[in-house]
Amino acid sequence: MGHEVLATVRAKISEKNKGMIQTREECLAKSKRQSGENSYLWRGGLTSQNEKIRKGVEYRIWRQAIFHRDNWTCVLCFARGKKATPVTLNADHIKPFAMYPELRLSVENGRTLCVPCHKKTDTWGYGTRKLMHRTNVAESDI
Repeated sequence: MGHEVLATVRAKISEKNKGMIQTREECLAKSKRQSGENSYLWRGGLTSQNEKIRKGVEYRIWRQAIFHRDNWTCVLCFARGKKATPVTLNADHIKPFAMYPELRLSVENGRTLCVPCHKKTDTWGYGTRKLMHRTNVAESDI
């Protein structure tokens, strides 16, 4: 009896979703139509430029390109995520995101690091702010 109910529910869901599969371009177009002032979550443009870039599609593509190029392996300690020993990987900017806006989405400016190795870099956390103060870059540029 339980299998029949499950099959019925699946059939109803399948019927409802027919024709719903979209191409990547259709998904991006729909996303664009529902973003900004057209979104029901719009609160007058409070999102910072930094957040817009880091949550954008181009940034996600950049991260995946970095991970793929480095074969999902930390370039410093060669740690690699496995089921038995999970490793969290970060896509790190070699030249800081805040100081080099022209290199933000450049694959050549990225590298894959595990969290422990990433924490050892000069730009981890607020390290970029310290670096910017040493080089006299305005903090508002972050």
